[in-house]
Amino acid sequence: MGFFNNLGRKVEEFKRDVDSAKADEATHQCTACDHLYFAAREECDECGRDAVVER
Repeated sequence: MGFFNNLGRKVEEFKRDVDSAKADEATHQCTACDHLYFAAREECDECGRDAVVER
């Protein structure tokens, strides 16, 4: 089981790194739910509100 525990920790670490990189590169964000985007949008795909603004 040690191998799988170690693998699981590495995967979680990788996911955190990816999320952090996404947050650094996002150009727009929904002010209602904080979802991040890389381009302008009319409304948020997550919550459906028209609260997407440039960061």
